[in-house]
This record gives sequence, structure tokens and C-alpha cells, in this order.
Amino acid sequence: MFYFVTNDDTKIYYTEQGSGKNLLMVHGYGCSGKYFKNNVPELSKHFHVVTIDLRGHGNSNEAVSGKRISRLATDVHELIKHLDLNDVTYLGWSMGCSVGWSY
Repeated sequence: MFYFVTNDDTKIYYTEQGSGKNLLMVHGYGCSGKYFKNNVPELSKHFHVVTIDLRGHGNSNEAVSGKRISRLATDVHELIKHLDLNDVTYLGWSMGCSVGWSY
């Protein structure tokens, strides 16, 4: 299990699997990174796949503030910086698309 702490002290869960070009997968509202559990094994044969549990979802901490798309986008940005990723392909589903557009 991998975690990092955001600049507002929220503990965020993420996974990494595979190697190659970076692929960040962001779930929709009410889901978690587990939403992509059937996709990650195959994709990780060709990519470095990262999934995130957005704050308030899955294994990430609930935040007392910051329940906004813009804050979720900041969390994504902080994860990318934490992992020192460059040239990232972003894949968002449902609310994950809105997070990506805000990012």
C-alpha cells in the first residue's frame, strides 16, 4: 500500500504497477482506484500504471475541507510531483474526467 500526504495533510492512497510510459487512471464519484482492477494487469504489461483513490474515496482519508473538483485536481498534481512523473497520459472516468479538465 502506498500513501502520500497532501499539502493540507490529507493521506492519499495510490498504486503503481508495470513500467514504460506513465498512465494515470482516475476514478469517478463514489468509486476508487479498484474501479480499474480488471484493466490494470493488462495495461501494466505496456505502461507504468498509477491509480489514485481521490480524497474521501477508497483507502484515502476523508477531508474536512477540500471537497471540490479543483482540490482533487491539486491532489492529482501533488501525486504526479510526489512520484516525479513526466509525460503522463491521464485517463479519467466520470468525475475523474472533470478532475482532469480542472488539472
